[in-house]
Amino acid sequence: MFNVSARKVAACPWSCTWAFYAQPREREGALPIIIAWLFFGFRQFPFRRRVAWASIMTASVVVVLAPVAIRNYYVGGELFISTSQLGPNFYIGNHSNAPGTYEPLVPEHGNAEFEREDATQLAEAATNRKLSPTEVSDYWLAQAFAYIRSQPIDWGKLMLRKVALTFNRREAVDTESIEAYAEYSYVLSILFWMSLGIILPLAVLGAWITWHDWRRLVVLYAIVASFVASVVFFYVMARYRYPIVPMIMLFAGLAVSRIGDLRRVSVRSWMPGLILAVIVAVLSNLPLKLDRDNTKVYIGSELIRIGRPDEAVALLRQAVAELPDYAPAHFSLALALDQIGESKSALTEYETAARLWPDDFRTQGALALALEESGQPEGALDHFREASRLRPDSAAAQNNLAIALHKANKAVEAIQFYEAALALKPDYVEAHTNLALALATAGQTDRAVTHFQQALQLQPDNVAIHMNFGDALMEVNRIPEAIVQYQQAVSLAPQSPDTQTRLAQAYQRSGRSRDALERFNIAIEMARSAGQTESIQQLLESAKECEARVGRSAR
Repeated sequence: MFNVSARKVAACPWSCTWAFYAQPREREGALPIIIAWLFFGFRQFPFRRRVAWASIMTASVVVVLAPVAIRNYYVGGELFISTSQLGPNFYIGNHSNAPGTYEPLVPEHGNAEFEREDATQLAEAATNRKLSPTEVSDYWLAQAFAYIRSQPIDWGKLMLRKVALTFNRREAVDTESIEAYAEYSYVLSILFWMSLGIILPLAVLGAWITWHDWRRLVVLYAIVASFVASVVFFYVMARYRYPIVPMIMLFAGLAVSRIGDLRRVSVRSWMPGLILAVIVAVLSNLPLKLDRDNTKVYIGSELIRIGRPDEAVALLRQAVAELPDYAPAHFSLALALDQIGESKSALTEYETAARLWPDDFRTQGALALALEESGQPEGALDHFREASRLRPDSAAAQNNLAIALHKANKAVEAIQFYEAALALKPDYVEAHTNLALALATAGQTDRAVTHFQQALQLQPDNVAIHMNFGDALMEVNRIPEAIVQYQQAVSLAPQSPDTQTRLAQAYQRSGRSRDALERFNIAIEMARSAGQTESIQQLLESAKECEARVGRSAR
């Protein structure tokens, strides 16, 4: 007999808070069962007490989940106890091409940062209007139910596959797999055999052994059934079916503990359970084709992120060997190779990634940069254009294309893409500076000055902007204004030979030979200290010229 009290009932939701937040599908299936069990499973207690227990349980659940609902209302304007992803998640597991496991709405966007945005963009594009989170969810639910109604036989086959996946010994990989880590962990490698293919048949045997006590254990059966339904009706992933394991482990453990007792009872009493267990063992261990295992790609990408590209290369080479047609593996390997200086090999991997994944703007942009660095500007320009076409909403993509056009002496064409970048991101300092340089090249000095000034408003201490501004002013012979910019550059970087030299040259062109000589001498000493031998001779000649002019003016 279960020992139930109001205090224990109230504490139950708090003790399971982690499960409530981490596994909302299972939570929403199990809670009504537990509440119903409290009410109907203890009929030996007075009716009012059972109502009180059910009410206390409900109130405790509300208190636990209220902070999430309030937060969601504050952030999104709608009241949800988890997320508004019900519709997209249901559709992912229920459409004509669904594999039964997770598959992102947009290929290769299997990441939390894309999921909601992709679902919203696709739904709004289909309906041609802005949608609230609830309307987005409703749209995807409608799409899934339309498929179920129109293709019931196909959907039935899909459901059978999801049932098989749910109970199969292999894990449907989410982001990381046990198999991959077992290659590096002795503990995992020796325990890897302990899969659902072992536990589930034992649980079936345990359930048979305890079948005579089914009324007392019905709540466990119901919770397991609700957990299974919450997986099968959506899509199967290792972490989604994990909550089933603790429940069936209870029955599996009981079966193991009772094996010694089976000799003392008749064969007829346990043979049906054993036969069922064998059948389940065969079915749960059948080989099923699952999605690719991306674990090594994810680990390699993380190694790159934390600054360990040399370690990432070896792992990503394995990933590429195992997944030769998987573009992200090639792309991540290219990034790692690029960071350790193997540019030629990186270029090959970028090209492979772009061939396999031509619609990814990151790959197109990275390949363009790699081609540019390898001395192939024309090929780079084509891929910069493609990246810009794929992501017209990316300021960086527009800016990169404009830079490539500018380098190809197409300043007028570059201007429109710099302007597009600024329309998307008005505080884009680099785009303001680049646009100013392009405008100056195109002879539109006044507009160039405006954008240099806007760039300096955003970053007044940027030496490069002051230098570029000064250079542009020198080109149109606005020397006094150029001197002001060079002076600002010198005040920000007084130890730079370049800033001293530019200011000296501006003084020289304005006829201030004495000031120019002083700056040239400073630049010469700095160049000597920095070991810049090539520039010293030219600086000496300029200094001599200024010295001669100073001498003539003195006479």
